[in-house]
Amino acid sequence: MGRYVLRRILIFLPVLVIISMITFWLSEQAPGDRVEDLCGEGLSRLEYDRCARLYGYDKAPFYFSIHPAAYPDTLYHFVRPQREKRVLGLVRKTGAWPPVASYEHSLWNLETSLNQLPDSVDKQVQIDLNNIYTSLQLTSDLLRIDREITSMEALVAGFDPAYPLKAEVQKLRSSLNDMPDTPDSWAMYIPKFVWHGFDNRYHAWFSRFIRLDFGTSVKDHQPVSRKMGKALFWTLLLNGLSFFFAFLIAIPVGVRAALKANGRFDRFSSGFFFMLFSLPRFWIATILMVFFTTGYYGAWMDIFPSIGLGDISPDDPFWSRFWERGGHLILPVFCQTYGMLAFITRQMRGGMLGTIRKDYIRTARAKGLPENNVIWKHAFRNALFPMITIFASIIPGAIAGSVIIEVIFAIPGMGQLMFESIFSNDWSVLFAGLMLGAFLTLVGVLVADLLYAWVDPNVRFANDLKSEANG
Repeated sequence: MGRYVLRRILIFLPVLVIISMITFWLSEQAPGDRVEDLCGEGLSRLEYDRCARLYGYDKAPFYFSIHPAAYPDTLYHFVRPQREKRVLGLVRKTGAWPPVASYEHSLWNLETSLNQLPDSVDKQVQIDLNNIYTSLQLTSDLLRIDREITSMEALVAGFDPAYPLKAEVQKLRSSLNDMPDTPDSWAMYIPKFVWHGFDNRYHAWFSRFIRLDFGTSVKDHQPVSRKMGKALFWTLLLNGLSFFFAFLIAIPVGVRAALKANGRFDRFSSGFFFMLFSLPRFWIATILMVFFTTGYYGAWMDIFPSIGLGDISPDDPFWSRFWERGGHLILPVFCQTYGMLAFITRQMRGGMLGTIRKDYIRTARAKGLPENNVIWKHAFRNALFPMITIFASIIPGAIAGSVIIEVIFAIPGMGQLMFESIFSNDWSVLFAGLMLGAFLTLVGVLVADLLYAWVDPNVRFANDLKSEANG
């Protein structure tokens, strides 16, 4: 058994690493400026760089990169998305990095010179110069750059030579003129491998994930782990109760339906549960919320509390909090439970039906064993395989939460947290939830494998023999 568990864990680890790489890559492709999301918009150049260093965005994204030979090895230093886009556009047009680096350096110094202009300079001229500089930041079109520099040269023509801005405009013109007219296109098609080492963003991100440090929410600057911890409690409670009641009802019904296959009880239970399954949960949840949480349609219909979890104080007695919270969870738990009954019942019925037709069950009955012992001691255990498969999906499903139910009933769980994160561009929370869900999916598969081996040791031995044969 130990070798079986170890083999499963060794398969589990590389899959987790691959999933983490995919998740990190997706987070890197998300729109927006991460530094501005974390530290606010309108940052000065120094403030922006300080924030980028604080959160590690001045580091390479991965252990290595493969890019055209014309690209700079330190492309990741261009943290601002608009600057990276401009640099790549210029490199593609010129096919060489050195002249583009010279232009970027001149443009960088130009900003400092603009900020040092004395108040004696005409305000409109200052506004025009800043508008031109903003335009230069947003474009990689060489003709447009030439026009903007020409306009800037006209504006600074009458400036005192002592102003640094005049010299910087000349340097900017010189750096533009140094760009080749005919691009060195071959460098764009030759790949280059660059090793960045272990001091990179992915390594830091995955290391923090292992320590359950998921970063900072850009919405309210709270630790993501704290926000997810609060949401997880309500999601686990809601889904835990739902799965408990679903299995509590579905397993005995499924067993009885198998024993009375094609009988009246089997037909009635199948039809009833499939009818429930066909009712959309969002529709039932909305109907229950509208008609049974207010007295608008009659005082006798105001049965359950309104949406949310109630307004109580942490200092209230335990039983007061218990009954208040419990009352608010009745409808959400019901809506989560009824949709699962048909599926679990049919799986239990099918597993039991196949088991009770096997020879060893006939032998047990022929020996005169009590029917309850035959069913629950011998047949039930071997009919659990479909239930184990369902259980494997419960673990990630319980964490992911039910977006529809949690949003409709205002339950502050993982489903509602993910829903709000999408619309607020809170990518740290969203991708932490994605990674956690993927991790728990693997845990569910691992637990299912172990349960299969526990229920039927032949599964374990068959896998061991197969591995030895292949090895």
